[in-house]
Amino acid sequence: MNVLMVHNYYQQGGGEHTVFESETALLRENGVQVFTYTRDNKDLKKKPWRLALLPLATVWSPSAYRQVRRLIREHHIDLVHCHNTFPQISPAVYYACWKSGVPVVQTVHNFRFVCPNGLFFRDGSVCEDCLQGGLGCSLAHRCYRGSLVQTLPVALMLAVHRRLGTYKRLPCIFLTRFNRDKIAPRLGIQTSFVKPNFTRMERAGDLPVEPDKFVFVGRLDEYKGILWAARQFAAMPGRRLVIFGDGAQRPALEQLAAEHDNIQLRGFCGQAEIARELESTCGLVFPSILYEGFPVTIADSFALGTPVICADLGNAGDLVQEGENGAKYAPGDEKGFRQAVERLSRDRQRLGQGALRAAQQYTQKENLRQLLEIYRQLKGETDGTKS
Repeated sequence: MNVLMVHNYYQQGGGEHTVFESETALLRENGVQVFTYTRDNKDLKKKPWRLALLPLATVWSPSAYRQVRRLIREHHIDLVHCHNTFPQISPAVYYACWKSGVPVVQTVHNFRFVCPNGLFFRDGSVCEDCLQGGLGCSLAHRCYRGSLVQTLPVALMLAVHRRLGTYKRLPCIFLTRFNRDKIAPRLGIQTSFVKPNFTRMERAGDLPVEPDKFVFVGRLDEYKGILWAARQFAAMPGRRLVIFGDGAQRPALEQLAAEHDNIQLRGFCGQAEIARELESTCGLVFPSILYEGFPVTIADSFALGTPVICADLGNAGDLVQEGENGAKYAPGDEKGFRQAVERLSRDRQRLGQGALRAAQQYTQKENLRQLLEIYRQLKGETDGTKS
């Protein structure tokens, strides 16, 4: 099978880029011939003319359409797998595949198909206005980068392709059932699969657990909830919080750490060091106030046998099972958060075993099996149509 992987890189790295590169490598390591078609938003600064045309290209990119059709012909592509087409590649890539008689599938990494900012988040809290009231809400709220000018092309792209029925024809891979249930019914998506991302984390297996230590890994931003969580630990002197990451809330966290010696900031560290800290901690603290597309940090933690504390919200609330692989609290409930910390502390060993069981669905082997099965189903449907 010859597969064409398609991805538009943002100017800043993120989980979507990691998944695109990891799945490409996984397929190649297991004998699949993989070609790639990518665009990078960093190039827009070098080509002002392309930046000027971006609002139109977001809706339909003629160059992406032509180039993908050419790649399909030249490399005898059997299937096209898109990770991100926004903003330079556009939904034109789907039509290039359909015109060429080749199946295409889209991994839905975020909520942009129904929410122009892709997060279901506005003004410090979850927002589903565009899901319930239509895309006009995004224009009223200037949801994409706080700009009406930048929000308009995104909303226009979604509106045009809804009218064309693009999304109804498009098979999609959702990372969780939660994501599928939010998006697929609204767009009338007919063919969908649920396949999570995978983790490469592996246990050392001989690290003793420090019963008073908890770890946070992620961006130090408002919607990750870390400042709120750190304030709860400040009121629990018998528990330590070690924080990995950087972001806008770092100064406030540094001040808090200076006042409370049970809070420690470690900044950016390598994956190996973070893995050691996670495996030896009592639990991962995941206080995000977002739905999250797929919290890969939770999958990493489970793979290391470490249970998770999270708000009962969105995908984290679905992945973490109370009393099985972690502890949950109602969003914003300070007392509930502290009680969750204590519940996890008391039952760490059993919850850690539950985390390892949950991690079996996030292994590379299982991911490869699911991905190839999706490809076979889609290719079989197309072959059946041709015959």
